[in-house]
Formats: sequence, C-alpha cells, structure tokens
Amino acid sequence: ESERNLIAAKETAEAASIAKDNFLATLSHELRTPLTPVLATLGLWEADGDLPDGMQQDVQVMRRNINLEARLIDDLLDLTRIVNGKLPLHLESANLHELVQAVATMYASDIHGKRIQLSMELQANRSHVQGDPARLQQIIWNILKNAVKFTRESGHIAISTHNDDHGQLIIEVRDDGIGMPPETLRCLFRPFEQGSMEIARQYGGLGLGMAISRALVDAHHGKISAASEGSGQGSTFTITLPASDPPAEVDAGREEKAAEASRRSCRVLLVEDHIDTATVMARLLDHWGYKVRKADSIEAAMAAAAEWDFDLLLSDIGLPDGTGFDLIGRIRADRPDVAAIALTGFGMEQDIERCRAAGFAMHLTKPVNFQELNAAIQRAIAGAPQPVRQDS
Repeated sequence: ESERNLIAAKETAEAASIAKDNFLATLSHELRTPLTPVLATLGLWEADGDLPDGMQQDVQVMRRNINLEARLIDDLLDLTRIVNGKLPLHLESANLHELVQAVATMYASDIHGKRIQLSMELQANRSHVQGDPARLQQIIWNILKNAVKFTRESGHIAISTHNDDHGQLIIEVRDDGIGMPPETLRCLFRPFEQGSMEIARQYGGLGLGMAISRALVDAHHGKISAASEGSGQGSTFTITLPASDPPAEVDAGREEKAAEASRRSCRVLLVEDHIDTATVMARLLDHWGYKVRKADSIEAAMAAAAEWDFDLLLSDIGLPDGTGFDLIGRIRADRPDVAAIALTGFGMEQDIERCRAAGFAMHLTKPVNFQELNAAIQRAIAGAPQPVRQDS
C-alpha cells in the first residue's frame, strides 16, 4: 500500500512538472509574440535618421523597457532549463573586454539617469575566453543591472579586469550602494530570494538574475562570488573564468562586403501568421537589403515556393494550418538543401531540439535581437549551397 502511494505521488509530481513546463512554454509564447513587431518597428525608427532628437530618446526608452520585459521572460525559461540540466551553450572565442563595453553602452541611459559615475579599468592582458558570447554578456548584464539598481543617485560603479598568476581572467564589479548583510549574502545565488521583504518591495524584480548568473558561470567552468562589508557599505562581485588565446585576425572589411553582397542576392520566404509581426519583419528585412515574400500559412508558403526560387525559409512554428515542422518537411521534400531558421515564441529546450530535429539550422526566440537575426541569416546562407542567379 505504501509503495503504491509512493508511485502514485511520484506520477502526480511528474505530471505536475510537465504541466508547469507546458504552461511556461505557452505563456512565454503568448507574451513574446506581441513584443516582436513593436521591437522591429522601434528598430526601423532608430535606423531612420530623420527622427527628431526628442523622439530618438523616446524610442530608446521604449526599446529598453521592452527588452527588459523580454529578459524577465527569458529568466523564467532559463531557470527551467537549469533545473532540468539543459542549459545550451554555443562556444566560440569571446573577448570579455568587448562584452563589458557593449553591456555598459546598452545600460548607459540608466546609469546616466541616476547620475552614476561608471569607471572601467580593463587591464587583463588575456581578455578572451572560450564561451557563449550571449550568455557571458547576460552574466555581465545581470551584475551591472544589480549594481545600478542598488546604487543611489550620484554613486559610483567600477568595473575592472586582470589576470591572476594562473592566467585566469578576473572581472570585478564594485559599487558604493546599499550593500548586503550576511544573511543576504548567504541566499544571494538562490532563485526567487532577494533578501528582506522591504528590499524586494522597494527595488522589485524576480530574484532570478544571480541564480542564473551562477549557473552560467558554472557552465563556463568558472566561479562567481559576492562580498560586502554590510548594509550601506557597497558590494563587490567577482567572476573568474579560464582565459584562452585570441582567434586569428580576420579582415572585417572583406567580411562586411561579402555579407552585403549576399544580402542583395538573398531571397527570404517569411512565413508568419501574426499580421503585425509579418508586416514589420518584412519591412526590416527589406531595409537590410533582402528580397522578401510573405506567407501566413503552410498552404500559402507552398504556393509561394512553387513559383519563387528562394534561398532561406524564415518560419514561425505555430501556424493556422499546421506547424513549422510540417512546413519544413514539405519544403525539404522538393528542396532538401534550402537554408531554414525557426523564429518562434516557443523557447523551451524541447522546442529548440524539435526545431533542430525537423531540419531548421537555427532556432531564434521572439522577440529576436535583430543584429542576431541578421547574423543568423548570414550564417545559414553561408552553410547552404547557393543557386546560380540569372536575374536580379
């Protein structure tokens, strides 16, 4: 009887866990989908040099807050991946100095808004690591965001790097903010914990950033720690990562010219049933120089494919008459080598695995970073056989 009860309890718990994951996947899709056309529109506006200065600032405010909303959704999904032991990394040589400067630039308006002085002493001779640039940037973003959040107006934040005697890369972020008592330090890297209720109410947030940062640092075979002299004494976060040799230099000018030429000749079949997303995405792709044809269903996509010779399939997964998995199966029956990218609001690990298994070269989660999208298209095209063009 006891054994049967244990088995029943185990099955109930497993079913609840699956239901939770399915709910998070659906929730993230529904929250992400309307953010995509908004971000794409803001991207087009920012690229328009005719906007007045005041409106440029408004656009940046909107984009920054929408990115923050997307980051909160990503944190929930990342936590699920960490719990399930499925946190994917795409390893390459990454320059931490460049990533630190990029994050500081992205967060500049918040820093200036609080009149915080940010100083950087990036003195590490070996600043490259073998890692996932997006995830490493996420770690730095989480720590700098915390420093800005808990530093009072006109405060000071210092970011420094150096190499230790073993050649490892050390990154330190110091602030003169509210600091942390010992009890907060003890629970800092646990999910959903932010110290006292008073701090949580005053500063907000989900309490996931540090837990995710520790998991990401661990995945890169590094260490992260936090220290503080106590309340009101500021905080110091230290990240240690194995340093690596920099990659061989490439001719950036030649690469950009090649990318520009491939954009001019590349034809993209965009399959998206969300009208606003399809309209703005097509405008953005056209702005970059790609030739675009839209379709809002599998049947419409197959009709376009029958009469139009395209190089890349950029498809949503949830479609009114089936799925993107069904679509790529039918496309590949006639064009087995066509490049394909999934662009979807479903971002759980099983969604990524299904996309790869179905034949998509890459999986991008909405709302997509548009520089990342452009780079992904270039990589997908480079990896697929290119047809000989007889026309323009």
